[in-house]
Amino acid sequence: MACHNLTTSSHQTKNAKHLLGLGLNFAIKNKQTTNDIEATITRFTDDLRRKYFIANNRDDFEPNDDNYNPRLYERSTWVPPPASATVEKCIENFASDLRKAATTRAKRQYATNLSMFQQKILRELRRNKAIIITPSDKNLGPVLMERDQYITAALHEHLGNCNTYQRLTPGEFANETTYAIARKLSQWHHDHSKSITEEESIFLQRCKNKATRKCACFYLTIKMHKKPWKTQPVVSTCGTYLHALSRWVDFHLQKLTTLVPTYLQDSHQLLEELTQIGTLPISVRLFTADAVSMYTNIDSTHALQVLRNILQDNEQQLPMNFPGDALMDALQIIMENNVFEFGNEHFKQRMGTAMGTPVACIYATLYYGLHEGKLLLKKYEKDILFLRRFIDDMFGIWIGTSEQFESFKNDLPFGKLLWDATALGKSVDFLDLTITIEDDGTISTKTYQKAMNLHLYIPASSAHPSGMIKGVINSFIHQFYRQNSKRKDFIKVLTLLYCRLIVRGWDKTWMKQLIMEAVTRTNQETPKIATKNLQPKNPIFLHLQYHPNDIPRSELRTLYRKNCSALDNTTTKNDKPFAIESFTVAYSRAKNLRDILTSAKLHEVPGKEVSQYFSTE
Repeated sequence: MACHNLTTSSHQTKNAKHLLGLGLNFAIKNKQTTNDIEATITRFTDDLRRKYFIANNRDDFEPNDDNYNPRLYERSTWVPPPASATVEKCIENFASDLRKAATTRAKRQYATNLSMFQQKILRELRRNKAIIITPSDKNLGPVLMERDQYITAALHEHLGNCNTYQRLTPGEFANETTYAIARKLSQWHHDHSKSITEEESIFLQRCKNKATRKCACFYLTIKMHKKPWKTQPVVSTCGTYLHALSRWVDFHLQKLTTLVPTYLQDSHQLLEELTQIGTLPISVRLFTADAVSMYTNIDSTHALQVLRNILQDNEQQLPMNFPGDALMDALQIIMENNVFEFGNEHFKQRMGTAMGTPVACIYATLYYGLHEGKLLLKKYEKDILFLRRFIDDMFGIWIGTSEQFESFKNDLPFGKLLWDATALGKSVDFLDLTITIEDDGTISTKTYQKAMNLHLYIPASSAHPSGMIKGVINSFIHQFYRQNSKRKDFIKVLTLLYCRLIVRGWDKTWMKQLIMEAVTRTNQETPKIATKNLQPKNPIFLHLQYHPNDIPRSELRTLYRKNCSALDNTTTKNDKPFAIESFTVAYSRAKNLRDILTSAKLHEVPGKEVSQYFSTE
């Protein structure tokens, strides 16, 4: 059991590792079943009635897959009317049996998956207002630190920089959130209503109606892989209307990645492209580069002009009906109005990419892509064999001289954005890969894992469905198989995975069996064939929260077949076909330690408000 403990008074938190060592994804098994069966029945009823209504009024609907965009969809609040007597009878009988089965189990007491000692630690950590628990950057494990230490780091390293952040008075905050931003958004909708499709307009309106927060929350994650450790500022914008607008902008700007010649989607793409490179000359070397605080060092005025230039210069390559003007005006609103809270204080980001907004990644990618295309790739065409960038991480294969590489490094800055480049070498760590040029000139890769990673895989005692671990293992095996060129490296990382899973309480024999089965499937892997037409056309889902002692999946299926078999072959009131082709139990997880112990919103302590830290400076 382990966690990253940065507290100075360890006597208060010395036992925390026995709980946090389970990992923040550890789902807690309550002593009683936790699923809200009435909410489950209501959702099932609405879903089934909605399907029936659509089938009964099929002539009024024009199904068009091009109009449905899962990335820009917000669930409707419309409640469908009752269906036919047959369908309603199925719902009534199924709901009745569900209530009986759930009530029987709800009356029982079950053993929790936390020991008495761990339950005591959980209570102490929840009561201890002097402590902050936060995730580490790169998912290296939970971090425990003092609240004073956390606030001081946030103010001294980030929010205290008056060039980047503006501290708002209560009056300024009210004006920014209630009047100024609302007025700008209203004007934007008025100016660009014709540039937005009907589906997009519905999405934005639903998000506006459901917006639950006026402003975002600022919090820190900890970069434990840095020596000494550093903090990473994060802004949670979820629940704000600007978050929805940013999702819309992000969706459209993602279509422009083809304009960035160095664009890298993930390490899988990099592996695919590296396999296309043949044997390299002995003089070839590798390098990586990291942008220095990319988001806060991209000047918004400069970046917005750069993006306008990209749209103008590539007008013929843009998708049909691309809403360029609407996007640029929306981007300006998003980048210039990033208002957030930290404790009882409010701030506005004055410089840089708006942190936490969905469009930030593609915005930064496109911005620097112009510099790469117009300068770096042209000026150093004969020196760079291969260059790819994943947002603020760059990887390249250099065939030029060391002197030319120094010139290349001097040309990396763009606007206010600076870069740190490694020295040229035969091996580099990039993303989750170690890339090496072998003595024979071939490129080999292997899995790279940071030294500070605690590898807190979900323990066997976590309240997750039993099939969860199969998916985890299959995913890892598939990933490791692609990443490791040499079989010895594949076996090594596979062995480490096995040992780490055993440490997390999983059965040795079962883990060995699952791993061997996953390896066999991966070795026999063939290209996937599109199976869109083979998917059930009219499935129905039963949504409920998972509890190990709640109604088993097999019993739920039995109850459905018993009460809803008539749905397999029935018609609507207008004699139109209506048949449910499949029934699926869709589990959501129970609350985990992250839900209980961490929060983007800083908890208040009387006399220790964030504003007090300003008055003592």
